[in-house]
Amino acid sequence: MRNNVWLYFILALLLACDQNDEIVDEPTVEVGTLEIHITAEEAFVSGFEVSVSPGQPSKVSTDDGPITYTDLAIGIYEITIENSESGESFSRSVTVTTNNTIRVEFVVVAPSQPIQETPLSLQTLLSDSYAILRSIFDADGYIFYWGDIGTDILRDNPMEDSSAYPFDNYVFDSSNYTINEFWSRHYQAISLLNRGLAALGSGEYDKEEEIDSVEVSGELRFLRALYYFNLVKMFGNPVVVNSYVNNLDIQPVFEQGGLETYELIVDDLQAAISSLPFSYTSNKASRAAAQALLGKVYLQMAGFPLLQTDKYVLAKDQLTPLVGLYQLEENYADVFAISNENANTEVIFTIAYGSSEAANGSNYGVIWGPMGAVKNDRLLLVPDFPEIYLYGDETFDDPVSFPIGLVDRRFEINVATFKREGGMRIDLEERNNWRPFKWNQNLSSVDYDSGGFDFPYLRYADVLLMLAEIENQLNGPTAYALDLINQVRYRAFGPGNGNIESGLSQAGLFELILEERKREFCFEGHRKDDLIRTQRLEMTISDYNMANPQDSRDFQIHEYLWPIPDSEINTNPNVVQNPGY
Repeated sequence: MRNNVWLYFILALLLACDQNDEIVDEPTVEVGTLEIHITAEEAFVSGFEVSVSPGQPSKVSTDDGPITYTDLAIGIYEITIENSESGESFSRSVTVTTNNTIRVEFVVVAPSQPIQETPLSLQTLLSDSYAILRSIFDADGYIFYWGDIGTDILRDNPMEDSSAYPFDNYVFDSSNYTINEFWSRHYQAISLLNRGLAALGSGEYDKEEEIDSVEVSGELRFLRALYYFNLVKMFGNPVVVNSYVNNLDIQPVFEQGGLETYELIVDDLQAAISSLPFSYTSNKASRAAAQALLGKVYLQMAGFPLLQTDKYVLAKDQLTPLVGLYQLEENYADVFAISNENANTEVIFTIAYGSSEAANGSNYGVIWGPMGAVKNDRLLLVPDFPEIYLYGDETFDDPVSFPIGLVDRRFEINVATFKREGGMRIDLEERNNWRPFKWNQNLSSVDYDSGGFDFPYLRYADVLLMLAEIENQLNGPTAYALDLINQVRYRAFGPGNGNIESGLSQAGLFELILEERKREFCFEGHRKDDLIRTQRLEMTISDYNMANPQDSRDFQIHEYLWPIPDSEINTNPNVVQNPGY
């Protein structure tokens, strides 16, 4: 695999794509635009020669703004930038797509100084690694393209020009822009983390920084494990890169495979657990976060495709010590409230964002919210999704009568049953106009922007429901398994409602736990992973197609994985494509 870190460059926000969501009647022109930003400390840098092949003239960067190539035919281009003083160069491939501006950012680190005078800043490297994590877990990222789309929760809006369409309808291939972008962005972060670990091993880093080298090592390995966990779930057989090579002329041979990837993930998280402090600070790696993530990894390994059922015990060993160390927020809405982020008792690891105006802002709330209150309307609820919140004899009237007042309090947080029009909240009697909600309960903002919503990657409710599933798999529907799930349901239903009593079979409780995860974690990116590891994705899509023949999905069994992207196939002749592609 091509190594993506040059001595003087750290890639920040890789391939930011500006979608044009307006529908026009004119014929589509098969061209795109490439925008190249070369910056240092947020200012543009001059004097770097930039070439784009095939067929584009060379240009030299200035401090006036980015270098732009317009009217490029769609396809893969090689960008090469050269430091005019040192002569060193850095290259990478990007895919230009129709009517989009592909933005590539290079952050320059001391370009005019010899490398020995600019020792590596591990604090900066960690900051850049978290920045890439933010770009991946933005609402228009991993959660949007992988998490709940194409399942029994979310579907693409056919009335919008949405890049989610291929992923909802399973019509993607190895040339898909988003697939290529996700692969590249993850490996860019992994390359940074490998560089940091190599510097710690050699001692070649800035000694003037006040750091705990053991703790930094644990943080780097936690982040590398998280990135690889994404990759192995999405692609199945990633290329395993666990070393740093700073000579771009060397093309080392790396292992490729799901089992090999999981072995690296487990090794990294075990090292992180032994290196990191236990901390209730959720916006950086900690021992608790590493334990929770390792428990989740073991649970995934126990399911499909590895089916290593011995991992249930190992998962339980990691998750059990966390019981009682965190607590559920009293109100479900407070888990996701910006005002409660600093005092949140439930979140174990969060991906933290700043304000919407800042470079590290998030857009949760921009694509998750009621009609008239969001900047686009690209995602719809699967028609029968709201019914999972009905309890006992509850039903929805047709047309719907308000107030609805369901017993399950999560319904009003997760489902927007209204639109925003003229600054007013207007109830919607037609259920097909309801939308995913959760991320913004404040309708006072004119733009309804999400500001800096943090993304709760690991939270205590997940630990409780994972443990309930594991206990049920190991020992059946025990009182302990019931207590774990009832802790989550108590918050949702309140006293006197919702408790699961004894009498369920092991299979019955298993199905109930999966449905509870669907209610609790919708729009948080867990559903597709749950359906794949429990071998229910194909059946779920089949049921969806029967209920929605007008919007049926063209799912093939191999499409539970994404293909290895062209950007890797074209540069690494040893990589093996996933079956079916």
